[in-house]
Amino acid sequence: PMRPSSRRDTDSDDSFSDSECPPSSQQATNSNTLTPHSTSPYPNSRSSFTGGEVNKPPPRARFFDKHGLDNYLLNGSKAKPEEHVEIAYDENEGGVCWARNHTLPPFSCRVEDPSKGTKLGGLKAFMEYKVHIDIPGSRVVLRRYKQFDWLHEQLVNKFRFICIPPLPEKQIAGRFDQEFVQERRRQLELWLNRVCRHPVLCASYAVQHFIACDANDKNKKDWKGGKRKVEKDELREASWLQCVTLTNTGISESQIAAQIETFAQQQPGLESQLKSLNQGLVKYLERQTEVYERDIVRMSELFSKVYGAVHVDTTTAGNKELSSSISKISGSYGEIAELYKNKATEGLRDFIERIQEYIGLLACFPSILSIQKSAAEFIKTLQQRTASSDFTNAIHRGLVLNHVVLAEINFFQKEKVTDLKVYMKGLVDEQTEFYEKVSSSLRDASLSFK
Repeated sequence: PMRPSSRRDTDSDDSFSDSECPPSSQQATNSNTLTPHSTSPYPNSRSSFTGGEVNKPPPRARFFDKHGLDNYLLNGSKAKPEEHVEIAYDENEGGVCWARNHTLPPFSCRVEDPSKGTKLGGLKAFMEYKVHIDIPGSRVVLRRYKQFDWLHEQLVNKFRFICIPPLPEKQIAGRFDQEFVQERRRQLELWLNRVCRHPVLCASYAVQHFIACDANDKNKKDWKGGKRKVEKDELREASWLQCVTLTNTGISESQIAAQIETFAQQQPGLESQLKSLNQGLVKYLERQTEVYERDIVRMSELFSKVYGAVHVDTTTAGNKELSSSISKISGSYGEIAELYKNKATEGLRDFIERIQEYIGLLACFPSILSIQKSAAEFIKTLQQRTASSDFTNAIHRGLVLNHVVLAEINFFQKEKVTDLKVYMKGLVDEQTEFYEKVSSSLRDASLSFK
């Protein structure tokens, strides 16, 4: 059965040591947060109203500029980007989209062969997973959960406008149980594939370092060097927009705003219904493995007892054949119980894990949409000022942000259609095969009655 999602693990092995602890998300946020007295790039700007000119204070970032957004819109960033992201327009991709990166295109991967490792003479124990990248010539690297956790934190802090699905949570006890280890392996594979299939995330230095640089003793210096480079990256939060190049997409600001608003209205409904589906499936799965199997075993036992009562009559014509058929029914229900025990959960389990992943993806959007809305309000305030103040660059940066959000929405929508078709067809096909086996077992019992 599915394990509950509220897992926390306080085991020190799965946390970073003092020497390799990344900056906390709070620290990362604070480094991009403006004080209430942030200065403006336009100290002499004026605004005039009909009937005479009045001095207007220069625009400043709002007090709660959580992600450095207002500061970036006003000032841009002085850091020079090493990574470049392009936004284009392609009808086949849903309109505004992430341009293809031909140098580092999306790819798939496998997380396999979990094994138990130790440190400090066996005082620390942990699970390691082999990460295979489906690119010719790529190496296999070993990764612990804490390294997945590190990558997740870096991606969340850098790419505030891209959906980074949550990792499976840590476990308090039983983290070496075979069932839990395999469940975590599957979920880590889902998570990493989601990241590696994204046209922006897959090309980021953090992801490339994670999939290519081994962290063993031989390569520890290279691993930690790349790790520090990722953690010291200045282009994160709103400043990451400096990496984005916007070509002429031929779509107006009002059209972009309308498309974003349409998705903002649809997203809560889809998230809510997928949560309901998940809850129903988890309950159904529990009944499959606990209630149904038990009840069917009971049916097999009851028919077996009837067989025993009928079988004692050795003189009545046809009674022997009847006894044999009743025994066959008992055997069929026994086979069906075994099917419920060993096969009923497989397709349902995988489907539930994928639906839970999509719930996690959808949960990223409220924050993204909230930031976009906040930026739109800030830009609107700037546009209300007179032409004597030049905010062209700030307005362009706001336009880039809107394109980024719409590109992410369109990418999600396209992936959603592809994924859910595969997931749901896989579930129906698996359930069809399962119930055909159930039907076949009962049919064999039926044929015994001549």
